[in-house]
Amino acid sequence: MPVRFQLVIDCADPDQLARFWAAALGYELEPPPSGFPTWDDYYRDLGVPEEDLGIGADRIFDPQGHGPRIWFQVVPETKAAKNRLHLDIHASGGRTVPIETRRQRVDAEASRLAGLGATITGVLHQEGLDHYGVAMTDPEGNLLNGQNVTRGPTTGLPNTYSYTDAGQLAAKISCHLTMKVTRTADELSGVMRDYL
Repeated sequence: MPVRFQLVIDCADPDQLARFWAAALGYELEPPPSGFPTWDDYYRDLGVPEEDLGIGADRIFDPQGHGPRIWFQVVPETKAAKNRLHLDIHASGGRTVPIETRRQRVDAEASRLAGLGATITGVLHQEGLDHYGVAMTDPEGNLLNGQNVTRGPTTGLPNTYSYTDAGQLAAKISCHLTMKVTRTADELSGVMRDYL
């Protein structure tokens, strides 16, 4: 039986990230527990000190119940290194959709996310490989990728990253809401074929 889990993301401004990710994922801000008009009232009832209240929205949920609940936890330290976990937003429609259509869908989603506050940092592209992705960061610099298309020369998006083999590209890609896999380049090439 699968285990239910909540994804926790450390941050400085939970309200900003909760609103960004709710819009990005089609999630909703989670209402406070029954009997409490606000989350601050709920936390106050738990005994949380007043100085730790007033952070605004800090959790989101999938209204259809398919995805995990996400809590944005305030931490005093800033992000210091690359994330070991990131979200891939699948916007292409899958491999049965023509490549050009998939590319357009991914670019449109990347533009939408940029409008919400994400930063486009590059394009993940390998000539001859049936994959295309756009690397981005959320408003606090956490990684996210919009993906799954191949296309030719890049237009309108910065930094096309070219990889010399499928293993290198696969090492840069992770599956939806999962940690990156650690395998040999040959194993990653196989995973990439299966995943795409």
